[in-house]
Amino acid sequence: MSHDIIGKAFTYTKDGFLGEWKRWILLLILVFIQAITFYLVPVFNGYLLRVAGSNDSAPDVNQWVKLFIDGWKVLIVELIYMLPVIILAVVFGFLALVPELMVIASGGTPNIQILLGMVLSLAIIFLVSIIITLFLFMGIIRLGQTGKLGEAFNFGAINKAISSGVGWLGYIGYCILLWIIIVIYGIEIGLLNVIPIVGLILALIITPLVAVFSTSCMRNIYTAGNQ
Repeated sequence: MSHDIIGKAFTYTKDGFLGEWKRWILLLILVFIQAITFYLVPVFNGYLLRVAGSNDSAPDVNQWVKLFIDGWKVLIVELIYMLPVIILAVVFGFLALVPELMVIASGGTPNIQILLGMVLSLAIIFLVSIIITLFLFMGIIRLGQTGKLGEAFNFGAINKAISSGVGWLGYIGYCILLWIIIVIYGIEIGLLNVIPIVGLILALIITPLVAVFSTSCMRNIYTAGNQ
């Protein structure tokens, strides 16, 4: 991994918000609006899409109508990408899981072959969801880079960007590293929750920056192929 993906994302987030209190406060307002409207006004998603399409500096929080529209673009892309997983889950659930659970609930003996089939089905769903998620991350970045909704599903261009940059193994490695960073952050926030209010306040203030950092990492991975 020769590209400084993580370091650049950290610098991007630090320079974009530390000392830029107005931008940081507006970012928190975006999160608050999206949360209280249950994602019906996904302006924070819209800002993350703006981050995905930015270069070396964090964008300002402005053009709120555009943030709203872009937020819905992100939700639409996420829904379309996850449709195969949803369909697989529904099919396997109704055809295998639900009938078997009814047998068990009625006191019957579970069919081992069916249970093994269910385990295999869950493994397939899990694998498919991972593959789709990898493309989803890059699809959203490509949407931010191009501004075109259809480009989020340009799998050839996405594959080219990954292959010519960090490579697929590198991409997966960075995703694992990013996941570890987020888990460590979550544990630290959880430990701080032993102090009343402090952990909650810090989580509300810092978590949006973690989202910006993560999006910046994904953007750096995507653009590494163009460097």
